[in-house]
Amino acid sequence: MKTSDITKPLDVTHHYFDCGATQDQKQAVHNAALQRLLDHKNKSYGIDNYPQSYNDKNLELKHTIMNLLDKHGPQTANFIIRQTKKDQYQVNYVIRGLYDCGSLKRFNNNIRSKFYFYCLPSQFEQVSRQGQ
Repeated sequence: MKTSDITKPLDVTHHYFDCGATQDQKQAVHNAALQRLLDHKNKSYGIDNYPQSYNDKNLELKHTIMNLLDKHGPQTANFIIRQTKKDQYQVNYVIRGLYDCGSLKRFNNNIRSKFYFYCLPSQFEQVSRQGQ
């Protein structure tokens, strides 16, 4: 994926945020999510598939997601941000075109699999400032 793809504008009509994020925050978290997706080696900041028992499929999943993003661009993915505790946000990353994240079955674009990472408020605010 080209670096320019990471900073493409976010089409908020197809993305859902329920933590009261501003447009700048939405764009920044979108960028941060894509950046984490591109980072294969740093597992602590990479996204994990759900459920976590499929961790052995992680690298294969990341390659598959990256291929989808590379082919279709950032709009391939939607994500939902919600505050799970006072000290963190959970980001559900929804990839259209994938069903059953364990076996990587291909279905139509209406079937979705969820991926997530956790973002502390300090990180959320930091990427928000970077996005402005």
